[in-house]
Amino acid sequence: QLAGHKRSHDGLVRAALNCKPPDPEPGFRGSLDLVPPSESVEAASTPDADMALEDGELEEAAAKYAAALAELPSAEDEDERDGWTRAVLGLRRARALRKLRVFDGAARQIEEVRASHPRYADMLFESALLWLDKGEPTAATEAFLDLACVDRSYGELREWLVRTRAREKRASIWDDEKRKIAAEKAGERRRLNLISLGATRFCVAWRQTGGCDPVNGAREPEKDLPCVEPVSAGSSGVCECAAPSTLLDLIESALARSFAREHIDPSAAARVNATRAAPMTCSHDGGIKCAIECERAWRDGLQNVVEWTERLEAEARKTNYAADGAEEATGAMRTALDRMRRWERGEAVDDAIDANEDARANVLRDFLNRARSGSDALQQAASFATSSDGWSDHYAVLSLPSDFTESELRGSYRKISLRVHPDKPGGSMVDFQRVAEAYTVLSDDAKRASYDSGEDVPHKAVDGELTTVWDEVLEKHFPEIWGFKPFGDPYERKREYERRMGFSGDAQSRSAHDEF
Repeated sequence: QLAGHKRSHDGLVRAALNCKPPDPEPGFRGSLDLVPPSESVEAASTPDADMALEDGELEEAAAKYAAALAELPSAEDEDERDGWTRAVLGLRRARALRKLRVFDGAARQIEEVRASHPRYADMLFESALLWLDKGEPTAATEAFLDLACVDRSYGELREWLVRTRAREKRASIWDDEKRKIAAEKAGERRRLNLISLGATRFCVAWRQTGGCDPVNGAREPEKDLPCVEPVSAGSSGVCECAAPSTLLDLIESALARSFAREHIDPSAAARVNATRAAPMTCSHDGGIKCAIECERAWRDGLQNVVEWTERLEAEARKTNYAADGAEEATGAMRTALDRMRRWERGEAVDDAIDANEDARANVLRDFLNRARSGSDALQQAASFATSSDGWSDHYAVLSLPSDFTESELRGSYRKISLRVHPDKPGGSMVDFQRVAEAYTVLSDDAKRASYDSGEDVPHKAVDGELTTVWDEVLEKHFPEIWGFKPFGDPYERKREYERRMGFSGDAQSRSAHDEF
């Protein structure tokens, strides 16, 4: 068995060391060298453009590099030295365009260099950074592996592969989370649609609460039910009924008049609430249907208003409506009764709408509010997502290049934090906090090293111990360094060492450790 593992490992090493480097296109006229000759680098010297690039004057730098390229001989007339000079200048212009986030222009410039120098190591590196800045870490990994195929000792190549793999894993986790949230939202839409379809003339839905408290308990909207579906035993909540609340306002206003208070118990209004029915704690056997409860509440309320209207009119007639406030109180109660009957017949009433439309409007508002927030149950899971897929990545949040400078970090943070500030139109506290989080991590060397090394993403377990992204990259792409480990990891506390060292440690120490 060990011999089989050894053969498998040796096969991985051979595949890694004997990979196929990028091939030139048919009709190729250029060089397959990995680095430009020194005379071409000197000929590509453009101090003004280089200074502009270093100072962050990216548009000026790109323009100066373009002008320097225009002064070179045409591709048909240039020799190898001029060809390399063109490649060096083109690569510098591509870097300026990438940092400007003019990705299409940077890609075209890189392809021009690739056509004549397909194995130019710095070009392959710049191509990988372009994919990374565009938010496509999988393509960036492929570009870094092309570079590994031509030069496995390229500076910090392994570190960049680790960073890229960490971002690739985050993107994968975020995609899975998006699918999960989308599926839950789809289920929420289906549930709300069923509730809407289950609305009746008198009922909107069963509204569930927690804590066995139908009044003050926390809402549990994911457990709401259509009016026609029986409520299960032990559920607390209340039936939301379809009658407009304005009708209740009219009744309460009539009962508040002095003449009405003389002849009707002031607490009578509590018996009329056609907007809510059957408030229940957890102490019940279930089986009730809100469609029945809301209709019963409506009928009882209507009967009460009929009795009160008749009582007030009878008392008013005794004094020929001469008693103080008799006519006003009787008229107000008669108006409430008239509008209740009109609403029951489906006729329009002042300050109210048709029952079915009212029920569906309530459900639609409920749905839209929850759809914007991801529903109460999904609020916490969706809070980090905001509006852009890229916001799962700190670099994308701040629109930063992967090789940003300190001044680029500060400038981008100021611009974006102002744009998403809660006091700005379209801004929000969630977005503002997300931007601050990204800046906090990327502005701190230790936190950035930890983030770049992928310590925040889940890792696979081997023999009960979690591996690191660094382990994964070495084992998969640099098996000649990882070595054959039939009896486990020979490096005592290796992972703790790697985490402690991060990407800011001594590169020579890391190399010596890998060769140990």
